[in-house]
Amino acid sequence: MTKYKIKKGFISDKIDGRVTIFNVSNSTFYLFNQSGSFIFKMIKKGKDKEEMMKQLIKRYKISGKKAIDDINDFLEQLLKNEIIFSLKQKKPNK
Repeated sequence: MTKYKIKKGFISDKIDGRVTIFNVSNSTFYLFNQSGSFIFKMIKKGKDKEEMMKQLIKRYKISGKKAIDDINDFLEQLLKNEIIFSLKQKKPNK
């Protein structure tokens, strides 16, 4: 599964349990909701999408489809805003 990494030039902090991101290069400020903050923390820990999905289901008691849809939507926004980039992983040979 694909893992993601946060690009350089971003400062992140936690305010009232929510992650905030500041893009130093263009002075843009982002504030994530609870589930976005949770996903962002998992990205920082190097988790792949499958692990993110498992953790989101466990924490928020949602379906697998809802979890993967939320993760994909959030990752799409992070990629679009150039906050993260993907690290392609090779599949193990069987």
